[in-house]
Parts: sequence; C-alpha cells; structure tokens
Amino acid sequence: MSDWSPETQSRWMMLPPEKFIQVVINGALRDQIRLTYTFVAVNTQISTAALRLPVNPHYMEKLRDLLKFIRENTADINNIISGDAPTVPPSALTPVGYIRYIVNMLRLVLEQIDQSARIIQEDENLKGILMPNVANRRAGSVAADIRDYLGSIIRLIDFIVAYCDQHTPPR
Repeated sequence: MSDWSPETQSRWMMLPPEKFIQVVINGALRDQIRLTYTFVAVNTQISTAALRLPVNPHYMEKLRDLLKFIRENTADINNIISGDAPTVPPSALTPVGYIRYIVNMLRLVLEQIDQSARIIQEDENLKGILMPNVANRRAGSVAADIRDYLGSIIRLIDFIVAYCDQHTPPR
C-alpha cells in the first residue's frame, strides 16, 4: 500500500488536466485500485473448510455475505477505473469534469466497501472467525488490511479533488 511523496504530488499538481488523467487517474489510481482488487479477490474467499469450523452458522453466513459484497464492489471500482462506467453526463465533458465524475463514482462505492469491512472489523462475532484459506488469518485482520488499502485510495482521491479545485476556472 503506497502513498505518494510531497514531491510527486507537487509534480502532479502542475500537470495539465489531460496529462493528469493519463498519469494519475489511469496510472497511480488505477494501479492502487488493481492492487486492492487483487488483495480482496485472493483474501475474501470463504472455503468449504471454513464452513466446517465450529462457528455459529448465522455469523459465518453474515461474514460470507459481507465478503461477497466487498468482492462485488471492489470489482465495481475496478470496472469504473477501467472505463466500464455508464455514459458520462455533459458535466464530465471537460477533463476536470471527467476527473470529478470518476472520483464521485468511486467514492460512493468505496464508502460501501469501507462500511462492510468496518462491520467485520468491529463485530465481536465476526472479527475472530478463522479463515483457513487465508493462511489462518482472522476475518478482522483481513478487514483491517482491506481498510488500509481503501485508505490509500481515498488519500489519493482527496489529492485528486484538491487538484480539481485548483484547476477549475472561477465562475
């Protein structure tokens, strides 16, 4: 999980919007989302071995549903950044408008993923469930890692919003 140095951010802030899209949106942000997508895909599978653990079936089902929701939404953010988004509205027809549109779409889904991971991390009945297919890690530990990955994406999105604010002409 990487964050970007002040020097890198300073260089990015000076880029024209078209180049910013290429370097930051289609570069750093896409890479961070793909890294998160890969982590989630590998670490959120509930195996049949997990179903044989001495865990209340209600909690195992709840965990399975939350992890499935996280996987599906992580696939959604990967699709958004890969260009599989619905038709862009007229407000997104400028480079800065496009950047804002993508960021707003991502933020909505990221909040849902974070909320689900937080439920796992904070629920006493869920966070301690052992996940045999993930090197016997506990569900709460996997959820904490997911939230760390999301934090890197959100910090980059916050920077992107600051870029948009700086590059939006006054009205």
